[in-house]
Amino acid sequence: MPAVEVIDLRVGSKRARGAMTATLLKSIKETLDLKQQALLFINRRGLAPLPMCFSCGHVIKCVNCSVSLTLHQALESGQPNRLVCHYCGFEQAAPKRCPACDSKGFRFVGIGTERLEGEVLKRFPEARVGRLDSDTTRTKGSLNKILKSVRNGELDALVGTQMVTKGHDFPNITLVGVIEADLGLHMPDFRAGERTFQMLAQVAGRAGRGESAGRVIIQTLNPDHYSLLRARDHDFPGFFDQELTQRRKLGYPPFSRLALARLTGNSEDRTRELAHEMGEMAWDVIDRQPENGLDVIGPAPSPLGKVKGKYRYQILFRARQTKPLQTFLTTWLDESRTRLKGRGVSLTLDVDPYQVM
Repeated sequence: MPAVEVIDLRVGSKRARGAMTATLLKSIKETLDLKQQALLFINRRGLAPLPMCFSCGHVIKCVNCSVSLTLHQALESGQPNRLVCHYCGFEQAAPKRCPACDSKGFRFVGIGTERLEGEVLKRFPEARVGRLDSDTTRTKGSLNKILKSVRNGELDALVGTQMVTKGHDFPNITLVGVIEADLGLHMPDFRAGERTFQMLAQVAGRAGRGESAGRVIIQTLNPDHYSLLRARDHDFPGFFDQELTQRRKLGYPPFSRLALARLTGNSEDRTRELAHEMGEMAWDVIDRQPENGLDVIGPAPSPLGKVKGKYRYQILFRARQTKPLQTFLTTWLDESRTRLKGRGVSLTLDVDPYQVM
């Protein structure tokens, strides 16, 4: 297994100017000098994910979704860079001044695959650098072409998103750098730690698959989080036990069963109003089915409250056993159909949801 080093980004002396620490930059140089390959992973594409004014605080958001737009490099020279929504595809030209206050203090904050690729090229101008994300693999055959270039040694470094982590066997990749390991840790989902451990274990597995030993460098603002520490030590049993302890304390699966009801509509007021009606109705059903051990979490706006012009609210149902949940959902859904009719709001129900975003 490759040796894994966790770099604490909270220590100012550790960070170089840009996305890569001095430790990672030194390791990349050593790797390239040995004619070996490096893989740099950040699970966020584009140039920068946050277009923000430092004068008035304005953030440019998508007109259809409740997310900020991401800066992408222009596809053609001479054209302005683009701000793109990764959920609905909306895009607009990137402004040079703040659209709210006309200040010159407008900045594009954060790191994505495009900016990381540019930094690697700037630091190592002689290196052959490629990028693997959904932007570079849109055309037919582009994915296989990039993978073939890595396998044939035509690239010295590959920058990519989660697409680079799964199933690829590149014997000459001996260094893996994880730029921001914290991106998924703070998602409003009880599986955030599990997904982070899974991602780190997968990307670490790309290093040292040939004759030469591998090395992994993980840059993080949360160096003491158990997901990162267990991934560093390749300790799946330890992660499993610690994650189960957390789940047991909080009453999340596998110690309970979940069902996620999401209401989606064109009108925010109507969707919110109906969500609260459905929540009250859920408690009425529970009162008629005593001692079923059910909890109702919500209603509340979904973590992504608006996607593709549709407003979203959700209710999470939790039960210790399967049968009471099934009995409750059967009754609640039957009564819900009457409330939903003619209201312009749709309902989806996901039993045992894999994610709650």
